[in-house]
Amino acid sequence: NSGTFRLAVIYSTINKIMIKNRYSLPHIDDLLDQLQGTKLFSKIDLKSGYHQVRIKEEDMWKTTFITKQGLFEWLVLPFCLTNAPATLMRLMNDVRHPFLETFIIMYLDDLLIFSGSE
Repeated sequence: NSGTFRLAVIYSTINKIMIKNRYSLPHIDDLLDQLQGTKLFSKIDLKSGYHQVRIKEEDMWKTTFITKQGLFEWLVLPFCLTNAPATLMRLMNDVRHPFLETFIIMYLDDLLIFSGSE
């Protein structure tokens, strides 16, 4: 953490009733197995990965939260919704699909680019 604050909202009620996105996250052991014989690595951590995903306008009201300053709703995906990891992972896999397992592995907003030679 760079010493900055992150807003976290407890969405336990909506998370209980939300239809679960069954898109599975990769197992770390499987990702590490893909690195056998590789020598060069570049790691990329996408800044605020969840916040790069816009919420459909008709669903924004579902994220409403209250503070001393009033009511607010998210325009982008907050990390505290139960479907946030699966949604982000599916999007990341769709965007980088042609390169997955060839020279990129991903876990949420972390990318590892690898090569077996210099």
